[in-house]
Amino acid sequence: MACSLVVGLGNPGPEYRRTRHNFGFLVLERWAERDGLSWKKASFADAQICEAGDGTRLVLPQSFMNRSGPVVQACLHWWKLDVSELVVLVDEIQLPLGRLRLRAEGSDGGHNGLASVESALGTRRYARLRGGVGRPGQASGDMVGHVLGRFSEDEWPELEKALDRAREVVEIARREGIAAAMTFGNRPL
Repeated sequence: MACSLVVGLGNPGPEYRRTRHNFGFLVLERWAERDGLSWKKASFADAQICEAGDGTRLVLPQSFMNRSGPVVQACLHWWKLDVSELVVLVDEIQLPLGRLRLRAEGSDGGHNGLASVESALGTRRYARLRGGVGRPGQASGDMVGHVLGRFSEDEWPELEKALDRAREVVEIARREGIAAAMTFGNRPL
C-alpha cells in the first residue's frame, strides 16, 4: 500500500470548521500548515488539493460528506492511481476522543462519507483511518448535533495529539505498509 492519495472527509464552509465531523479535514489542514503546503482548487473535481514533498497528494472534497465518493473516484482517475493507494480519513463516534483505528478495508459502519466512497468506487477494499470524536453525553444523546458540534477548548490538547498521530499513521503505511501502520495506530495511548 503506497498511500499516495490521502483524502480527508468533512463538510466545506465556515459553519463546519473545527467540527467533529471534519476530523479528516482537520488532519490534512494541520499537515499542510506544518509543511508549508498551499491548497488549490482542483480542475478535475470539486476539491481542494495539495502535494507533499514526497509525492503524497492530500485532498479535501468540497462536495459535503455524503457526496464525497465521486470526488475520490475522480482523483484516482486523474492521477491514474489504484484504490490500493488510497486512505480515507473520517470521524468516528464509536471511538473515544483521540483514539485511532486503521483498517485496510471494511464496511462503512453507518458513516455516510464512507458509504458514498464505497458506492462510487464499487468496493470496500480501500484503507480508512477513523479518528475518535467521542459520543454525546447521556443527557444529550443528539448524534447529529454532536458530530456537527465543535470541539471544546478542553478537548483540543487531546485532539491535536490525534491529528499529529493520524499523519504519522499514514506516513508509516506509506513507508512500511498497512500492517505496520495498524500496529502503531490502533494501540491505545
